[in-house]
Amino acid sequence: MALQTGMLLSGEQSALIGSADSGIVIPRTLPKCGRRYNSDSSAKSPWRRKIILSLDGGGIRGYASLKILERLMQKVERIEQSNESRHRAAYSQITSSAAYPWNNTPMNGNLPSFNPDVPYHSYDTGFRPHHYFDCFFGTSTGGLSSIMLGRLQMTVSTALKQYDIVGNSVFAHGRPYVTALGSIIVPKYRSRDMEQALSDVLKNGLAGRTLMRPVEELALQNENEGAARTVVVSHGPSALGGVSMRYLFRSYEHPKPSTRLTDGQEEDHLNPGPIPPTTIIEAARATSAAPTYFSEKEVGGLLYMDGAVNANSPVQLAYNEVTQMHHSQQPRLIISIGTGEAAEWQPHSAWRILKAVKRKADHISDFARNITDTEGPHKDLKKTIRHLPKAEQPHYFRFNVPSSSGICGIALDEWQPKRAGHGRSSGNDTKSRMEAAVKDYCDSKTVNDQLEECAKILVEVRRKRAETER
Repeated sequence: MALQTGMLLSGEQSALIGSADSGIVIPRTLPKCGRRYNSDSSAKSPWRRKIILSLDGGGIRGYASLKILERLMQKVERIEQSNESRHRAAYSQITSSAAYPWNNTPMNGNLPSFNPDVPYHSYDTGFRPHHYFDCFFGTSTGGLSSIMLGRLQMTVSTALKQYDIVGNSVFAHGRPYVTALGSIIVPKYRSRDMEQALSDVLKNGLAGRTLMRPVEELALQNENEGAARTVVVSHGPSALGGVSMRYLFRSYEHPKPSTRLTDGQEEDHLNPGPIPPTTIIEAARATSAAPTYFSEKEVGGLLYMDGAVNANSPVQLAYNEVTQMHHSQQPRLIISIGTGEAAEWQPHSAWRILKAVKRKADHISDFARNITDTEGPHKDLKKTIRHLPKAEQPHYFRFNVPSSSGICGIALDEWQPKRAGHGRSSGNDTKSRMEAAVKDYCDSKTVNDQLEECAKILVEVRRKRAETER
């Protein structure tokens, strides 16, 4: 997890950097560490405590979450390439997280220079989240973002561009004449449009790679067991049938818990066991099948809907999953990113006449409540962490643009303008509003300092891991 994916091929066992002007020649390799430092169980291993990214649902506002993450990864890049960090000779010319001097592998000397004067918002960073985070968790469009960043290993900039596909292919083409009440019966958007958009996202994300099968058939399961793990949250039937519950689509196997666990402990393990044969598109559709917006998604003969029905913010589920998978070992860092605080949800005036569709109405009510209560799981996790021994407490950060920014006024399916024209691209107004809100939020001293602290931890852990043989 968070491995050296994309690592440069080994050449000689050492390389030299420096210049005639400086008169300094420094070896550009890292020392090898013993195999005990590779283990998830060794107290001294940098792999022991995991790093988690949790992304809330929120429709098109998932774009805002990625803009916050983009700022974080740009800070990671600046730390990796800053003068202060260059006392570690092996890192002196890193221009991407793939060009890392992993273990005793020399760096490529022909790398472009970094320009510290380029503003944050004007360049694409080659520092990919999957090189720094072990686990990606997401609900709804947060699930789609998690798939793009974790399973498909995209840069944040590339993932952001995929929201244009979803906006232009789906939200710009809703069914005409479907009212708020009518959407209880007939979803506002066509599922086939969303599935085509997801297929296009996959094609973009996998461009240049040799594929053995059509993108529509690509499995959610990781091809490499050591790759970053991806989990998307959905809402579906229990294994016993009948009762609806949270369901985790995973890129890895979650072993069944020990029979020695109590009933409560065993129930906390959500749908453990072998990975079902789920495609990436099936998982993405299942987590984003929001009531009234899309129809439910059938996977393996069972129906699933948007994970926000139960957990719009998956951070508590993420914490539970990682501690279960790693024998109660606490994570090192947890970062949870919201899609903007929401105003209190008000039910439609025709709510009282929905008895005929009570089951769906209940799901819509749950969905609406969880969409607006994303801070509940955040508060619960903070409480859990406070009760841990000080030495075991993970660093935990929650980023969410406040409702005062106006972001709560952006509907989950807003895409304005729907058509390009008059010098504006489609969706430009919606994206610009989110970008402005995120910029103001991230520029505040408190948030900027927190992002800086997160970036330092991410770089510190990756460098320590780079010294291992794993």
